[in-house]
Amino acid sequence: MRRPLTVWVLVCGLMMLQSAASQRQQTAGPCKEIDQAFASKKVVVLVIAPAKSPGQDESEAYGDWADYLNAFSSSAPADTKIIKLTPAKYSQTVEEPKIRRNFATVFMKDSTHSLLYDGMIVEPKVYKVALGWLHENADSKDLAAQGLQEKPARLK
Repeated sequence: MRRPLTVWVLVCGLMMLQSAASQRQQTAGPCKEIDQAFASKKVVVLVIAPAKSPGQDESEAYGDWADYLNAFSSSAPADTKIIKLTPAKYSQTVEEPKIRRNFATVFMKDSTHSLLYDGMIVEPKVYKVALGWLHENADSKDLAAQGLQEKPARLK
């Protein structure tokens, strides 16, 4: 009678270990990608957005956000790595800066310096100003005027 109980405990333990390993691998993916970008002397842009739901692309704000993001992605400098994350994946990967909304963009010079836009970017000038900051030629007044906030960055 003790044998089935022992087998059950072992199976449960193995399942817990497998689940923990899987979670570490999922978190390691974006962290590794970010670390590799920094090692290659690239700046990183984290685009945080929930998985697309039916009817979501019908809103004007979503359409503008998607259009401007696509335009930015296709014209970003070669030293720019763009990584898309869901809010859940972002919270598993990044300790700071904290985001308050389901949509956000975090521009990272390195693993300790970031610029946060907490929401959908629906003005193309925001990307231009943020790129200026990433490449050390942005005015702090311009950052605030565009809704960008300098924040410390920390990966998990």
